[in-house]
Amino acid sequence: MGFKHYSIMRDHYRSDIQGLRAVAVLLVFFSHTHWELFRNGFIGVDVFFVISGYVITQLLLREYRSSGRLVLHRFYARRLQRLLPALAFMLLICTLGSLAVLIPSEQLAQYHAAASAVFWVSNFYFLQADVNYFAPAADENLYLHTWSLGIEEQFYLVWPIILLAGLGFFSRKVVTSSRLITVLRLMFLIGITLYLFLTVTSAARGFYLMPARAWQFALGAMVACWHLGMSGREDLSFPPLILEVLAGTGLLIILGSALWPESGALYLNTGLTIAASAGAALIILAYDHNQSTWISRSLSVKPMRWLGDISYSFYLWHWPVLVFYHHLRPFYPQLNTVVAFAMTLALAMFSYYLVEVPVRKHQRLLLVPKKVIGGALAMMLLVAVSTYMLRTLSVNLATDPVQQKLAAVKTQLPLLYIYGCDSWDSSTQVHACIFGDKYAEKKAVIIGDSVLMQWFPVIAEYFIEQGWQLVALTKSSCPIINRSFYYERIKDTYRVCDVWRAQALQTIIDQKPEMVIMGGAITYPFSKTDFQDGTREVFEQLLPHVRQIKLIAGSPSLGLDGPFCLARSNWLSRILPEVPDSACSRPLRPDKSWQWQREIAAQYPAVEFIELSRHICPGNVCSAKIGNTVVYRDSLHLSAEFVLSLKDVIGAQLIQNRLRVQGE
Repeated sequence: MGFKHYSIMRDHYRSDIQGLRAVAVLLVFFSHTHWELFRNGFIGVDVFFVISGYVITQLLLREYRSSGRLVLHRFYARRLQRLLPALAFMLLICTLGSLAVLIPSEQLAQYHAAASAVFWVSNFYFLQADVNYFAPAADENLYLHTWSLGIEEQFYLVWPIILLAGLGFFSRKVVTSSRLITVLRLMFLIGITLYLFLTVTSAARGFYLMPARAWQFALGAMVACWHLGMSGREDLSFPPLILEVLAGTGLLIILGSALWPESGALYLNTGLTIAASAGAALIILAYDHNQSTWISRSLSVKPMRWLGDISYSFYLWHWPVLVFYHHLRPFYPQLNTVVAFAMTLALAMFSYYLVEVPVRKHQRLLLVPKKVIGGALAMMLLVAVSTYMLRTLSVNLATDPVQQKLAAVKTQLPLLYIYGCDSWDSSTQVHACIFGDKYAEKKAVIIGDSVLMQWFPVIAEYFIEQGWQLVALTKSSCPIINRSFYYERIKDTYRVCDVWRAQALQTIIDQKPEMVIMGGAITYPFSKTDFQDGTREVFEQLLPHVRQIKLIAGSPSLGLDGPFCLARSNWLSRILPEVPDSACSRPLRPDKSWQWQREIAAQYPAVEFIELSRHICPGNVCSAKIGNTVVYRDSLHLSAEFVLSLKDVIGAQLIQNRLRVQGE
């Protein structure tokens, strides 16, 4: 290809490592845009950790070699001078931007994260808040990406002390590099063991805590020691062919990890993290100042070096830009990934050239490290106080009547949840909640998940008015289909649901009601065969003991959070032009499960299938709001107000069942 030969190292500056930073930050960006090709691009962060271990260890050991000591406050001052100004700038600008783009309730969720980020402890905040980095809801926090910056700064805090201890600086023994290598090897082995243990026992701790990531920094540090001749071996050079193989293998491992098919399995993400870290170490290791590899020359081309130089600012800005993009795109479809990339690049350049570089290269600051540390602490405190003051403003904004009304929709759950009828995923115990006359002659049972139970207020009102007893059996996310499934929320097969379902069906058999009303969401990962066979087994288990089964189709998905969309539309319309009302509507997409249910219900005379999408989405358009009524309380569940508006429709369907029962 004819790459120009660049000097790969100049004054300990390795241009290929800058290129590797560019690869890492691009992988992270494309992963966060949900680009299917780079679905595992999160491993770019792992590459950064290894690079940091290498670069910082080299910096510290070279200083120690030249002076026989490490001036800790000078090291900490350089790190703060390098990293804090751009971070503080991003936090303040994004916090101010959130006042315009995010609705007040979303604004309130940002401030604690911003304050923890400026003190480099956001990884602890997100761990405590139980934020799943890989969950869709992670897109809601502007500062989630700062978890990795917190880990790095915590590493910078302890690493010089660990190196000094490894060199024997704090003991009376002779300082030797072999002792340091032993310490680094132990750190690597203990660290990766801790990482694997925590990943299995507490995945969030394995992900967010610095000690569980220490092995990645130690890996980079061992490569640094190798290049500094501290490995204990006399001949540290590799033949040119071996260098090419090491570098090529490392890049293939990184790209292969990023492109690997996604399965959602925890062990796969763990394996990809380990593989990407090893790949980064191989690329960094494959260096010789007398010769360069094809990979190092490719990584050292000017565009890659430049992107690597601004990679810190690019990383700082990419996530907030994508979060704002995620919130604005329904209202401005012209926004796309290319626009998001361009905005990120522009902000990164602004931050790098006007904030990061001027402060980092300020000569007077370099001469007064203690004052830099004091100034940095003052800046951190100022940002934290500013976020607190802005939080007070958001609290006041949240009292807006429209925002309060839409926020209230999300909390209007059927009363049966307040009564403790649903034990979520924690228990197999069946809580049979009884409504109406306990001594009524006729009994109906409603059994299903939260999507079916959204109809409970209307169904309960109807049966109580008719003098029936109604029994509610519910477990959220548990389909009344005799098949097991992998439940993403618990990262395992939902066996609690299987046990609960069997017990609930037996409860119905024991009670022998006249009517059973069942159904569930459209989101379960069943094939047509499993769906229909599992439903058929339930029918055949119940029909000998009940007269009628009413099968209600799952409500169509809106595809976005209805109340949030309406709230944002109302909020944006105050400051931005042409916010279309249609942004909170989507074309109706008939779900395949409706046809599956229709086919299986047709095989049983005592089963009636009811599909209400034409009432939920009139004119084949699903909307967050119809007239003055909010239709959805999230993206899938209907609001209590809208359900009550369909009282006559539901009543008509239940009357048909009642007449059929009485006519037998």
